[in-house]
Amino acid sequence: MHPVTLRFASDMLESQFTRSWTSATLLTNRIWSGCALGFYLLYTLVLWRTIESPDPMLLWLRLGVVVPLIVISAIPLYSGRRLGALGAPAFFLAALAAFVVATVNYRLDASPWNILSLLEMAVIFAYGQHYNRIRFTAVIAYSLACVSALGIVTALTPDSPAEDLVPLLPFACIVAALTGIGVLASFSRETFIRRNYVSIRALRLEKDLANAIRLEAEQANLSKSRFLAIMSHELRTPLNAIIGYSEMMKLGIIGEVQPPRAREYIEIVLDSGRHLLSMVNDVLDLSRSEAGRVRVEEETIHVGALLATTVRELAPRAEKGGHRLTWQVEDQLPDLRADPRLLHQMLSNLLTNALKFTPGGGRVDCRAALNDEGEMVFTVRDSGVGIAADKLERIFQPFEQVDDGLDRRNDGVGLGLPLTRGLVEAHGGRIAITSTPGRGTTVRLVFPAIRVTTGAVAAA
Repeated sequence: MHPVTLRFASDMLESQFTRSWTSATLLTNRIWSGCALGFYLLYTLVLWRTIESPDPMLLWLRLGVVVPLIVISAIPLYSGRRLGALGAPAFFLAALAAFVVATVNYRLDASPWNILSLLEMAVIFAYGQHYNRIRFTAVIAYSLACVSALGIVTALTPDSPAEDLVPLLPFACIVAALTGIGVLASFSRETFIRRNYVSIRALRLEKDLANAIRLEAEQANLSKSRFLAIMSHELRTPLNAIIGYSEMMKLGIIGEVQPPRAREYIEIVLDSGRHLLSMVNDVLDLSRSEAGRVRVEEETIHVGALLATTVRELAPRAEKGGHRLTWQVEDQLPDLRADPRLLHQMLSNLLTNALKFTPGGGRVDCRAALNDEGEMVFTVRDSGVGIAADKLERIFQPFEQVDDGLDRRNDGVGLGLPLTRGLVEAHGGRIAITSTPGRGTTVRLVFPAIRVTTGAVAAA
């Protein structure tokens, strides 16, 4: 922005600023022009009623020059041009012409007692300075033009007695004061408005950039989810074939497998295929969760029975690792309206993680109960390695691992917790986790009270 003219260095920015400010001050400028026309016509009538033998030439200048210029300057305010190349210059000329006519009127009809013309000159001068106030350079040009017109008219009109010129001295002081105040006020106002416009524009650009980045990230995430879903579907078909044929070979349906050691290889292929299919299914479920396409098929669930089934399925793994796996259901716990398959998957993910990160001889407990708000809470607590505070948020990101170094000891791809969060949120619930390194981790699945039924069953 130029330090004197206050114009922006960019012509495009200057043009955009002008259109923006013109649009914002349209109503004010309409009122300003209408009041100017009304004031001038009313003052002309009062002046002609007061002055004896008014000059017809001055009447013609008022009604034939000044008034049409004011009307012309107001036309763009009611058209599509919105103060284009015509409106502001026309009002500038109208205000200057009105000041000149008032000055001539004073010089021709001056009297020590007739100050109406002086008052009109002061009002027109102040009014013209504050019209379209954003134009600092226009205020300077208008002030200089009025002062020059005052000097020229005074020099060209016939000589008058010295006492007739006495009122011009305080008026000259008033004009000088108004010029200084008007220029300073206009400069300060325009500087503030232009800087404010730049700040607002910068904020909008930052907001637009942030939205563009966000949309791009969302699109990239959606593309990733679609890719994972497609790849998962493509992988499931050959994996099902591998698992199916391996099971047939293991059971001897297609004949005896020779040599006997080949049976061990078949077991390895079968276990690996099932493990890989489980991960593929997790990826597919996660992509559905991120896309908001999880289908929740609600049923009334006996929480104790489902929890017992889940723990029973993981009991061999707990026994193999030397863990103590326990479960508990609060007395008279109501049933839950949820998708039993998804709830089983959530609990299985949490218990599997707990067993994975708990050293041999450790303990994993699972409990279901109601909290004070009537919500159903599933709590999985272990005595494992725990999670550092700076990693608690990261573990909910897909493919993140607690021990993410090259020497990590646990298998898995880091989909259990992200998938569990997506599934519980699909039920309108939430997941919370607290952990202390070296002491263990506690994970809570909270289902809203609206999903808790009024009936109750005995503890299992």
